[in-house]
Amino acid sequence: MTNAPSQKAEGVAESMYVPGGHAQTTAAPRQDVPVQLRRRRQASLRCEPLHDGLRDPWTSRRAVDRVRDSTPISPRTLHVEVGARTAWIYGRDGQDVFALLDAVGIQRRQWDAERKVWMVPVAYADDVMAFAEWKQRRSVSCEAVDR
Repeated sequence: MTNAPSQKAEGVAESMYVPGGHAQTTAAPRQDVPVQLRRRRQASLRCEPLHDGLRDPWTSRRAVDRVRDSTPISPRTLHVEVGARTAWIYGRDGQDVFALLDAVGIQRRQWDAERKVWMVPVAYADDVMAFAEWKQRRSVSCEAVDR
């Protein structure tokens, strides 16, 4: 019998004795950075939104916008942000939304160069969403924004 400490690798399963049963193994939880970030993101989704609309107090609005801009949008998805007088329409690309606006028959539109999306008056936003959902069978989401 030696007094040398046992060498155990991190994350290796440990054996536990369950009375009246058999040995049960449990893995030690991983504590690396990607796992911690994923857990934090999942926990923030369970929280109520803060006054600025974010769920995580340590996340900046710029980081949220950067993630939204880098997230690819499916061709079957349409996202509409509705402001006080204007609605911003996010699709797969500019030509995709332009073709949708032509199909609906909306001539009052403007290209937002900062966000790289098409804008229409709020009065026409419901027509665009209804046409995309009913005729083109898209998944449509709507969000109210303060702009």
